Amino acid sequence: MKEKANTEMIINDFLKAWQTLDAELICKHLDESFRYDSQWVFEPLDCKGYKEYIRGKFETLRKNNVKLEVAIVADAYWGGEMLPNARFNYWIS
Repeated sequence: MKEKANTEMIINDFLKAWQTLDAELICKHLDESFRYDSQWVFEPLDCKGYKEYIRGKFETLRKNNVKLEVAIVADAYWGGEMLPNARFNYWIS
C-alpha cells in the first residue's frame, strides 16, 4: 500500500532531489493533473511533459558537473516552507 506523503516529506524529497539531481524524488509526488508553467519553458507542460523536462534538466546538470546549493527556508509571504535556488535565482515551491 502506498503511503500518503505529508507536506514535510514532500518538501524534504524536493530538497534531496535538487541536492542529488534525482528527478524521481519529485516525479513520485506529481498527480496526473499537474501542470507546470514558467518563464523557463515556452508553453505550459502537462505532468508527462514536466517529468521529461525535469529529468532532462537534472541530466544536463549532472553532465556539466553543476553543484547546487539548496535549503529549506520559511516562506514569509505565503507561510510554510520552500526551497530557494540561489544558483539559478528562482524559487522551487
